[in-house]
Amino acid sequence: MNSVMTTRIPLSGLHRRLISGSTWIILGKAVMAATGLAINAVIARVVSPDEVGAYFLIVSITTLATTFALMGLNVAVVHLIAEAMAAGLPGKARTTVTTALRPGVVSALAIGILVGTGGGLIANHVFASDTIAKVMWLVAIWVAGITILNLLAESFRGFHDYDFTTMFSGVVSNIVIITLLTGILIWYRKSDLPTVLTVSIFASAVSISLAGYFMRKKLIQLGAAINIRAREMMGIGLPFMVTTLTVFVLTRADLWVIDIFGSEEQVATFGTAARLGQLVFIPLLIDNTGHCRSYSIYFLQRLYSLFGIRGVLHERKCTSCVNERRSTGHHAGGIRADHTNDDWAPALGNEH
Repeated sequence: MNSVMTTRIPLSGLHRRLISGSTWIILGKAVMAATGLAINAVIARVVSPDEVGAYFLIVSITTLATTFALMGLNVAVVHLIAEAMAAGLPGKARTTVTTALRPGVVSALAIGILVGTGGGLIANHVFASDTIAKVMWLVAIWVAGITILNLLAESFRGFHDYDFTTMFSGVVSNIVIITLLTGILIWYRKSDLPTVLTVSIFASAVSISLAGYFMRKKLIQLGAAINIRAREMMGIGLPFMVTTLTVFVLTRADLWVIDIFGSEEQVATFGTAARLGQLVFIPLLIDNTGHCRSYSIYFLQRLYSLFGIRGVLHERKCTSCVNERRSTGHHAGGIRADHTNDDWAPALGNEH
């Protein structure tokens, strides 16, 4: 029982959504760069040079551990949620989020425990650092928090909610961290590495609470759950995890090499210089973001023109999805009708 339905998609609506997404991403990059630089500057003032070097190494260790904990699920949820919404199956998108969070939370706890119990040995034998060894349980908690927060943020990306994606990809956490560290600098002048890590953990907890609240509100609005196998998600995510690990080795191993052959104070100097150097690339990243969105609009226009009528997309209903779409008001091919007016828009997520 197949039927063909033609739905008009106004390109102006796509244009608005793409521009809105670009704006949020550009603002997010700018805020992250500014707050990241401010955080490094404040940390350099409140702790000793050796602890600054230890902090940079801990950030590197946390990034590596988080990569293992995520298992590529952060990439898989974006792909599967966007695919489900485009197919007019919001129930499947809802299940994707919950299915990803279950193994994600278990993996985050497992890797966190592994870091907490075995991280001290690595700190002593690889980095020869008692400073890092003493705070590995704090690092373990931080790893678990960042893993869960990353999954929530990337789930918002799958729904094309770029405002929430930007906020929970580090902006909220950085704002909380710089606020608390500035208060410590003003009132106490000096602090230590465990305090800095505790502040970072608290910032992650605040972000997770907010992200979880808004994600729960979003999932409630979606249709009934549709089963999805975790194996499918892992098949998508694991290759990306390997790629991420390769990139980590190529771009983050320098700090480890300097610490092995040098001192933590030299690591602090190199890490600070490297982060200042990254500011040079911010204008390029922002420019690339804007160009990518412009290219997206151009190719969408070209794609629609291939059907002979600009702004018209021919789609075929899938018989296995008819009941789901009838119950949710979604049509095949990812087209969403707002029955309160005559506007038609692609299912790219809620617009805020």
